[in-house]
Amino acid sequence: MDRPLRDRDYFETVDYWIFCVIGDVHPPGRVFSFLKYVPGEGPWRFSEKSYVRLMKIYSVEELLATMNLIRESRPEYLFYDETVSETITAPPISMIRRAFYADEAVWRIMNNKNRSGLEEVAAELLSFLSEHSGTPLSSFGITGSLLLGNQHEGSDVDLVVYGREEFWRVMEVIDEYSRSGEFRLLRDLGIDDWIQRASRKYPLLRPEDVKKLSKRVVNKGFFRGRKFSIYGVRTRPIHSYGEVIYKSRGSLKGVFRVKSSEESGFTPAIYMLDDNEHGVERLVTYDMMLACKFRPGDLVEASGKLEDAYRNGKLAWRQLLVGSFSGSGREYIKLLGSD
Repeated sequence: MDRPLRDRDYFETVDYWIFCVIGDVHPPGRVFSFLKYVPGEGPWRFSEKSYVRLMKIYSVEELLATMNLIRESRPEYLFYDETVSETITAPPISMIRRAFYADEAVWRIMNNKNRSGLEEVAAELLSFLSEHSGTPLSSFGITGSLLLGNQHEGSDVDLVVYGREEFWRVMEVIDEYSRSGEFRLLRDLGIDDWIQRASRKYPLLRPEDVKKLSKRVVNKGFFRGRKFSIYGVRTRPIHSYGEVIYKSRGSLKGVFRVKSSEESGFTPAIYMLDDNEHGVERLVTYDMMLACKFRPGDLVEASGKLEDAYRNGKLAWRQLLVGSFSGSGREYIKLLGSD
């Protein structure tokens, strides 16, 4: 690899498996990621091969299923992470044959004079957001199938923005121009597909709870008739690997007031909380279906894995992790109300 991989970059291993990078904290010599594509009879084509996608709704159950596949075929791609006491997918860097960088895909598409229909929409979207937000194109990336070049007619345009200020500036533009019809956001459309996927991921939520969440989907929608999504990527890791140790304190369900959502568009999504009886300071999730969903002042009910975070042997903060392996199918965040 020419340089380190970042959140939402992709890589291909020596056995032609394609992984998506998760977050920005990685153990030495490895990359936390999830297996997304493997060779097989599917609509995605790459390097003259057909691929099938293993992750469809990005649930914990799907993630665990991919890990079982890896355990059977490539156990060396799994890694026991002592900082969280869990086995996680993290292939060795030595097994990576090719890396795909989201920021490089922007220039590849913008400089392409023979763009496909989907690439043309991506170029228009990038230009629009860059111009109206005052954010340079160098602060954008293209991920997903357009990054890999294995898109098909029904593929989405998946963007990332590097930096917190840059991301929220772009999100303000999307919100502003959605009101004039330039963007059609899922929050305004009540898309059944999103509601159905969310209902499958959070079986303990009632239909009306899921519909409430669907009206908060501000980072996905349609532009020029094509689906798009947008997430943030941090410019620096939240901490170095091994600097923070997370110790489980069991499961917890509680009611919390959101204090800040500035870190909610990144991996992991983090919501800072007001003081509460449980001493929980952060609501944390790697389930990006819950990204950008809650605002300061929101009252939420959350069920997850209670963790104490230790830095240099001292308790640094307490968090509730939603979407843990141990709580598969039982964890959620429910919007109760807002100020």
